[in-house]
Amino acid sequence: MPSLLTSVLYPSLAGAVASQAVGIFCYGPILGQSWVRAIRTDKNDPDFLTKRPSSSSLQRSTLISSLAALVRSAVHLEILRFGSHYAFFHGLPTGEDLFGVTLTTLAIWAGYTVPIFLSQVIWEYRQPIIPLIGAAENLASLTVAAWVYWLIGAV
Repeated sequence: MPSLLTSVLYPSLAGAVASQAVGIFCYGPILGQSWVRAIRTDKNDPDFLTKRPSSSSLQRSTLISSLAALVRSAVHLEILRFGSHYAFFHGLPTGEDLFGVTLTTLAIWAGYTVPIFLSQVIWEYRQPIIPLIGAAENLASLTVAAWVYWLIGAV
């Protein structure tokens, strides 16, 4: 019987690292300039990134973000595992194939993430580009993490 360490922690850690790498890539070279430009003109936080944050603030933010990515990764992995069992009994694509893992991840993203980003536009009056960039990065990081789980045989 696999231990909690090998069945949950290691795959979750691999998914979190992959997810963080996607975030760094998305908010860096791919969408970073567009995101910073939009944030700076956002009426909810016009002073954002006008001065460089302190190193202790960056370290704290990195630590919190990493821990949150690990928790999200573990929950995502368990939802994929549950979804795989559910799909198997109902004759749907399971987590044992890449299509099933991707489809389940897309459903998670559409059901739980998209409404949050939509509410930022509707209720918080954010510029649509800001939540759109966040939603795109979120979908990419969830999908890459799911593919990592599939590649290492965790789902």
